[in-house]
Amino acid sequence: MPATYEPASDVEPLARTLIPEHHDHLASYRLRYVFRVADQPASRAGRASWGSARPLSGLARHLAGADAVVIVERSVWRRMDRARRLALLDHLLSHLVPSDDGLCAVGPDVSEFAAVLERHGAWHNDLERALSAYQERSLFDGRPADITADGERVALAHEEPVVVDTETGEVTPAAALRLVGRRAAGGGG
Repeated sequence: MPATYEPASDVEPLARTLIPEHHDHLASYRLRYVFRVADQPASRAGRASWGSARPLSGLARHLAGADAVVIVERSVWRRMDRARRLALLDHLLSHLVPSDDGLCAVGPDVSEFAAVLERHGAWHNDLERALSAYQERSLFDGRPADITADGERVALAHEEPVVVDTETGEVTPAAALRLVGRRAAGGGG
């Protein structure tokens, strides 16, 4: 069955709290929030996607009455607690930045494979910055992530926190990030 879309009325109020606090550059733009409803989450590069943010132009902007649309996988959203919903929405809004022609979409600051991090540590400045941010504030206050990329709840057999890439759904144990930190600091691993 092809995907359908429906208004995401419970997403917009959370966005209204995030935009003035962290995304004031979006305050003057018209954003629409929709749920993607499908049997399976959308995928990019073979990985499930929890959502996307897309600038609109031309006829699409006119017909939608919006400058951009934020699309959230409904099946994933419904399984998230408020903290994870805020994190996902914060991530999606971070993709939208002003340009000369309105809004454009940008990629995340960091994209790396866990195996490369394990082998080489934080080998460039963006990874070091991400590692520093992680060490300053543990994701979700140390509670383990319990949602997979396809939106299914999973029971973790340990209490070890994990980091979940909300765009790809990739789960990295916090221990791997600590290993990266030791290697970046010149320690062994």
